[in-house]
Amino acid sequence: MAKASQKLVWLVSGCSSGIGAALSAQILESGHCVVATARNLATLSDLPDTPSILTLQLDITSRLSIEAAFVQAITRFGHVDIVVNNAGYGILGDAEGITEEEARAIFETNYWGTVNMSLEAMKTFRQVNPVGQGGLIIQISSFLGRFGFAGNSSYSASKFAIEGWTECASLEVHPDWNIKYLILELGGVKTEFAGSNYIYAATHPDYVDTSCPTNQLKKFLASPEARAHWATAPSVAKRIIDIVRSPDLPLRLAVGEDAWKLIKESVVSTDKSLDRWRRLSEGS
Repeated sequence: MAKASQKLVWLVSGCSSGIGAALSAQILESGHCVVATARNLATLSDLPDTPSILTLQLDITSRLSIEAAFVQAITRFGHVDIVVNNAGYGILGDAEGITEEEARAIFETNYWGTVNMSLEAMKTFRQVNPVGQGGLIIQISSFLGRFGFAGNSSYSASKFAIEGWTECASLEVHPDWNIKYLILELGGVKTEFAGSNYIYAATHPDYVDTSCPTNQLKKFLASPEARAHWATAPSVAKRIIDIVRSPDLPLRLAVGEDAWKLIKESVVSTDKSLDRWRRLSEGS
């Protein structure tokens, strides 16, 4: 990737609000260039009009739209250094309550859209950027891409899938290409993702009891204290810019106090379970 002192070109999806909008603004403030994209171009009107920004309409469920966005980015800036796959949405509902159509739709965006964006980025890093400069692909994931949680079967599955795909891709690229990957496993963030960008599936008739875990989660999310300790979009954007400056990137990074705590607890629990069942696992 380009040296930190050079002006980097970022291509960010899902910039209409939240993390994408905050990140685009901070990229400009840091002196770099940004290709800010959204499904609806009108939602990007609040971003400043400067030579360092290019706003584009992008539907990540369309390969043609993705290819066109990269072509326009390269035409404007000559190369792309960092791609942030931020576009996505959530769906809350029990596994038996979410329809196949709803489950497939979230995979089209969260998984296939991110995969196709990543593939186009990889090709650009190899074929357009100077030899050996490479680039960085940042996947905006969640702690729910690390372990499951009631009410999030389809969303969590889509994040598990993209994390698995990214881990494999990171092991496949030739070292000389200098293509890097970073999965950000976010905790709660005060954005519209948990509001208008979150779909509530119809409740399955066998899951209407208030004691069912998904209904308990819905009740909690509706309470004021649910978001009290969540991170803000600008604080997450700052952490993204800060981590990019690091010469030694991890494959995964927990973002948010809640994400770190929950992932740590999951890792410890998994470790204990492995030890407990070791004899049976090894067949002894």
